[in-house]
Order: sequence, then structure tokens, then C-alpha cells
Amino acid sequence: MFFTPCFDYLHVIVAGYIKESIFYYYLKTLKLSDYTSIIGSMLYAFCAFTIVGGGWYIFSFESFNMALLLLAFEKLYTQRNWYLFPIAIFLMGISQPFNLFPYGLFIATYAILRLFQNDDFNVKSFGIVFGQMLGLGIIGVLAAGPFLLE
Repeated sequence: MFFTPCFDYLHVIVAGYIKESIFYYYLKTLKLSDYTSIIGSMLYAFCAFTIVGGGWYIFSFESFNMALLLLAFEKLYTQRNWYLFPIAIFLMGISQPFNLFPYGLFIATYAILRLFQNDDFNVKSFGIVFGQMLGLGIIGVLAAGPFLLE
């Protein structure tokens, strides 16, 4: 009984550190300063969503998936590194397959706003980015397929 609260605190700290690292790299991909990236990643890692649900693994894993999805999209969009995107979709698919739909809507909206922000919104760039996201998303869902057979 004594170790359960200690384990919950340890879980929150370790999960927070991992999420903080991923969100830090996401903010650095956006070319923000070190100070802004550190503060933003700490705020994300220890937000109320994670702290309140800290004893339940699903909340920390969902916030990890969101940070990984944002990092994966930015790597795909700005650096043309595609390898993280199917991994993010795969992890979402094996944990909560329903979340593929709301996270898909979120990342589609986020991609449109990022295209507008960079003044790069034309039919060609829109088609390339969404084609890559769709293809890599299908790869991620297919990789998660054997875990969804139950």
C-alpha cells in the first residue's frame, strides 16, 4: 500500500520527463528559443491533464501521443523526415483506436493552419502534405492492425 502513491509520483515524473523531451524537440523544430522551448515543454509535461490523471496510464500515454504526433508532423512538414509519423499513428492505433479520428481531425486542422502561417498554402503544397500524411497514416494503421484483431 505504501509503494502505490510513490509509484504514482514516480510515474508522473518519468512520464513528464519523456513528454517534456518530445515537446521540447517539437518547439525547437518550430525554431523557438531555448528558454521558450524549456518553459513550454515543462508546462505541457506537467499540465493538469497529466497530473490529475497521473495514476492512470492512459492519460500520460495520450499526452505523449499528442506530443509525438505534433513532432512527427513538424518533422514531416519542415524537414521531410517521415519516419516518426507512422510510429505516432501506430501508437495511437494500439492504445485507443477511436482516437485516430479526433486526432486526425486535429492534425488536419493544424496542417492547414501551418500552411497558412508559412504563406505556402496552394493546391500543390496542400496536396503534397496531405498525401504524405494520408499515406504514412495508412502505414501506421496497417502496422497496428494485428493488435486490433481482438
